[in-house]
Amino acid sequence: MSVDLSASLGTIGNNAFQGCAALESVISRNPVPPSLALNAFTGCTSLTEIKVPAASVIAYQGAAGIRANPWTFYQAGDR
Repeated sequence: MSVDLSASLGTIGNNAFQGCAALESVISRNPVPPSLALNAFTGCTSLTEIKVPAASVIAYQGAAGIRANPWTFYQAGDR
């Protein structure tokens, strides 16, 4: 399962996807990494990749709440 997040999304709220074990990838169209609230992706055991705008890969890799996770970042459209 994949979710496609709008370019205007600024925050992913508390427990937004908590426990969604089927979630494998996220496409984030916002060039600025959204803020992650508590437990936004806790328990998403299949989530391995986040697809982001090409110019934003480094920003996402360094974003608070995101960098502590074992996700791989790809340019949207690469995979």
